[in-house]
Amino acid sequence: MIWPAVIIGDPRAFDSNVAITQTQATANTSDKAAAVNAMVEKLAQRLEKEPNDAKGWLMLGHSYKVLQRFQEAVAALRKAHALLGDQADVMLQLADGIAMTNGGSLKGEPTTLITKAMALEPDNEMGLWLSGIAKAEEGNFVEAVDNWTKLQQHYKPEEKAYQEVQQLLDQANARLGMPATAAKQDQKPTAAAESGQQKDVKALGSVSIKVELGDAFKGKVNADDYVFIYAQALTGPKAPLAVVKHQVKDLPIEVVLDDSMAMIPSMTVSSVENIKVTARISATGTATPQPGEAYGVVEIKGADRSGVKLIVIADTIK
Repeated sequence: MIWPAVIIGDPRAFDSNVAITQTQATANTSDKAAAVNAMVEKLAQRLEKEPNDAKGWLMLGHSYKVLQRFQEAVAALRKAHALLGDQADVMLQLADGIAMTNGGSLKGEPTTLITKAMALEPDNEMGLWLSGIAKAEEGNFVEAVDNWTKLQQHYKPEEKAYQEVQQLLDQANARLGMPATAAKQDQKPTAAAESGQQKDVKALGSVSIKVELGDAFKGKVNADDYVFIYAQALTGPKAPLAVVKHQVKDLPIEVVLDDSMAMIPSMTVSSVENIKVTARISATGTATPQPGEAYGVVEIKGADRSGVKLIVIADTIK
């Protein structure tokens, strides 16, 4: 599977120095299109006389990319790279341009460039975006999720970019066997939200869980490790009935698992008489339990869904 080469509107959206805007490049009128092309050609002619103008080559590469003249974009960006050396933004733009000439694939040289760029600037927005795609293309969805989760933190939930990254996270989590809703539970609920949830805790369709880290694991797990909290039927199919995801640094934490978090409409917290809730720590964020991971579990039988059920993470998966 080749992941989309354009996600957040256009990869050039990460660069504030693009010489020609997307609006200009995709103008509907022939007059505007002609003006844009004329401007680009004028820049190209100037650079023939001033071949050592690194910023000019970078600008020309950006412009060609916006115009979807990708072969020419790569040629210009290679000249910029040769003059400027290994700068993160230059390498990322070049990686993106090469991918555009190769059907969107980041395999090979693009991935090498992205890796170098991320070593220089681990929090670079375009780098996180492209690195996530490269990892997904390799089938490494755990690292793809990690990159896109970091990228999403650059935006506010109401922003379009945030939602577009969420779509990628949903796709990647689906490939990992995680429900899409799990990727949306990273942010700790507000006090008001938690208060409202507690009022409904006695309903059969929800259960309130408090998760604590056992003494044996304190200081042995990383604050940024993931904590998956999920309900399953005590007997029968093991597909999660509800899932939330947090981090070790959030512990101790109280969460509510309810029917709105179901992966399958017919398999909800209220559809099963006896459930078990597991809290598991994962350093990699993988949905599948791995030997050596710390976990805790509580069994809830019958209609006893009232109160807060305690899980202490004190055991290790064998």
